[in-house]
Amino acid sequence: MFGTEPGFATGVKKNQGAFERAGDGVLFLDEIGDAPVELLGKLLTAIEERQAYRVGVLRRLRSASFDWCLRLMLTSRRAYARLFRADLLHRMGRMYHLPGLAERSEEEFRDLVRQLFRDVAQGLEGEVTVVHPPSEDLVAWMYTERQRLFPGEVRSIRNVLEEAILAVECRGENAIKRQDVDGAVHAVSSRPRSPVEPLPPSERLARYGELVRQGVSDNDTLRNELGYPETPEGRKSFREWKARHRDMIEVEEENE
Repeated sequence: MFGTEPGFATGVKKNQGAFERAGDGVLFLDEIGDAPVELLGKLLTAIEERQAYRVGVLRRLRSASFDWCLRLMLTSRRAYARLFRADLLHRMGRMYHLPGLAERSEEEFRDLVRQLFRDVAQGLEGEVTVVHPPSEDLVAWMYTERQRLFPGEVRSIRNVLEEAILAVECRGENAIKRQDVDGAVHAVSSRPRSPVEPLPPSERLARYGELVRQGVSDNDTLRNELGYPETPEGRKSFREWKARHRDMIEVEEENE
């Protein structure tokens, strides 16, 4: 975040941090709710006092060293708001809420499906697919069933459309049907995850909540589904993740 100084460890050179690299532009920090609490405190100091420590330095570097004239943009899912330090949250200027699928109108949902279909259709194998966009009736049904079909929000829609297009192409047809969407949902939800590639941090809590709602309570199953390997290190990492997100996890379990 704030860079490193040379010499504090073997082979380490001086590097600019994210704040310096952003210059007078925009620094975008995605899913800040996944950041360690300690980092949020340093972020608050950087915003309010224009001071920070580079790794390997005992004295603070002031704004003259960083020349911060940037805009800071943070994103976090709604559930993570409780993890924010209140003083950091109050330093934010404007806050915008991006509605989930459950809050969107049917017209907004239709526009979203059309855009995602165009993106996916032009990205498969480098060629534009011959499959037609979902019909109006199909999109209306998808909207009605959106919470069942797309638990992963926009990412789920994209994955399901991609699977559905592939299924239709394999049949040599050009129209997506309801069974293609249902089959794609099943394929996406049952797709095995590599035990050596953890689920991205921004997806873990949502996946944990989904599993709890399905009645899964076994720690080994939960750990495997979140992508932590079946090793002492993997089990330790999973325990530490649960400890860091205890408040959110308890909310999910209480809701269940």
